[in-house]
Amino acid sequence: MAMELIVKEPEMQSITFNFDELKAEIGEALEKYRGLVYTDATIKDAKADRAALNKFRDALETKRKEIKKRAMIPYEAFAEQVKVLTGLIDFPLNEIDKQVKAYEERKKEERLAALRKFYDFLWNGYDFYISVLPFEKAILLKKEMLNASVNEKAAEGLLQDVLEKIKKDLNSIAALELGANEPAVIDFYKSRYDINAAIAKAKEIKATAEAKKRQEEKAAPAIVQSPIYKPEDEPAQIPVSETAEETPVIQVDFRVWGTKEQLLKLQAFLKENSMKYGKVK
Repeated sequence: MAMELIVKEPEMQSITFNFDELKAEIGEALEKYRGLVYTDATIKDAKADRAALNKFRDALETKRKEIKKRAMIPYEAFAEQVKVLTGLIDFPLNEIDKQVKAYEERKKEERLAALRKFYDFLWNGYDFYISVLPFEKAILLKKEMLNASVNEKAAEGLLQDVLEKIKKDLNSIAALELGANEPAVIDFYKSRYDINAAIAKAKEIKATAEAKKRQEEKAAPAIVQSPIYKPEDEPAQIPVSETAEETPVIQVDFRVWGTKEQLLKLQAFLKENSMKYGKVK
């Protein structure tokens, strides 16, 4: 026998009362309050009017709640009986639901295994691509490939689309010719797989590097260049103390000729050996 709920009850009737009559009487009675202004002398009348209106309003609300309570009695009894019936149904329903979910999970795992093989086939030997987009993340970029409504061939097509997009994006990053900054941009790209965001990040990194370089050049000491070499300009020999016990500090003024790179190396040497230096005045 087919399960069917059959409710035997009289047709529900609307609750009737003298609505129109009360509406007309209330409207007529309240007309006197329209635009009414109370004075200090008539404030007692204002309080009396407020009490009368509140009393009638409370009477209406009390009756409404009373009717609602009485109307709810048959519904509440009906609701309790329905809860008993739904409770009986819930047990087999839950058991069936567990089996359906187990089946769906098994099919999902089978789909994942098949897609994994296809992923390995397409990117076999491409360790760099694999490091940028592991299989698990590739699946997250196109979750619909796991849907039961998508057949295996279509799922493989979706996965291949994802991999082709990654290759195209990486080629776009390589075309920027970022040099030493490329790994940082690729790491950023791996966090979201958005080529437009990666290009914006590359511009930001490049601008920061250029600003840093300008700052370093600005902070470097001025280099005095002389196109004419004169023997008398050779640096004086620095006498070396023969006494090992004493290491006096000796000041020697001399000029140095060399390329910018050589002079920067000399500056680095002086700093590493804690030797004080300064411009010749």
